[in-house]
Amino acid sequence: MTKSNASNPAAQPDEPTATRLRLLAAGYRILPNRAKAPVRNGWQTPGYVAQELQSNAKGSVAERVARWPRRFPEAQSTGVRLDNGLAVIDGDVDDDGLAGALWSAIEAVAPEVAATAPVRYGRSAHKAAWFVRFDGGEAFSRIASKRFARPGDLIDDTSRGHMVEIFGGRPTSRGYSSKQFGVAGPHSYNDDGTVAAVYRWGFGPTLADRAVGELPELTTKQAYAIIDAFEAAALALGWQAVPAPLAPDGGEQVYDITEATRFDTNRGGIQISYDDLCDELEAYGELRCSANFMPGRGAGGNTGRCWVFRRHDGVVGVHVYGEGSLSGEARGAGGDDRAARQAR
Repeated sequence: MTKSNASNPAAQPDEPTATRLRLLAAGYRILPNRAKAPVRNGWQTPGYVAQELQSNAKGSVAERVARWPRRFPEAQSTGVRLDNGLAVIDGDVDDDGLAGALWSAIEAVAPEVAATAPVRYGRSAHKAAWFVRFDGGEAFSRIASKRFARPGDLIDDTSRGHMVEIFGGRPTSRGYSSKQFGVAGPHSYNDDGTVAAVYRWGFGPTLADRAVGELPELTTKQAYAIIDAFEAAALALGWQAVPAPLAPDGGEQVYDITEATRFDTNRGGIQISYDDLCDELEAYGELRCSANFMPGRGAGGNTGRCWVFRRHDGVVGVHVYGEGSLSGEARGAGGDDRAARQAR
């Protein structure tokens, strides 16, 4: 067994409330999640902490968190916001050899991170996330590698390839939290509602075992160096860099975006507004969403289907795979410069 798949099968999640209170005591800003997605509206906002994670005249924060199972019965998982100094190296790499190359890159650039950071796994034995403390230097929200595939592999609207993303926790332009990560409970569900996988931790501390201030430190310089080392290793192993698909200049249909239009994204946004969609794109650099924002589409759907992109003129649009169409005019979406944006 290599480090790239050395997760601890015995590290099963605790009862949700107990885990949440341990994480809260360690300084993490926790969220009630269903699998990867937060279920509490407004979790990104600055007011969330005061509303959910601070004691007030109505009771202590422990009492409020203890009520989450009744308020959010579908939320058997727990997430943490990337703020208050928390950052994450996210290895979206589902290959043993390439995952080993990422471990080696982290060991070479940030040996303390490789040796002591809590490492979380999801459904895959190879996809790992290292939880670290940002050193407070030049703030960033996301630094990402190129996507990689083996020569001849098909990369389409359902396959993202393999890459590394490092999230530094810088808030969006509106002061919203730019990212959250699931850390305990079910990672995903089967179609019949049964649990497909749970979050697991590597041999070593879990996140609840380490306070935010005790996590190994990662600098911005190290973050860029890890990305560079991973890309060099991937190329040396014979992988090819895959460019993102080009956004088309037009389409067969244009759909209006109004104040009521809502989007489900692959970054955890559930029924978010167009402004929030723009914020997520700003924070992550790339974004996808389901097609359920279009008229006549039902709830849910594949959140990897539609590509959210920014045109050369600054317009944020959505390319709908398989239909050659783009989302269009943000009519009446507000009074700022996004209100009149068009996707073609």
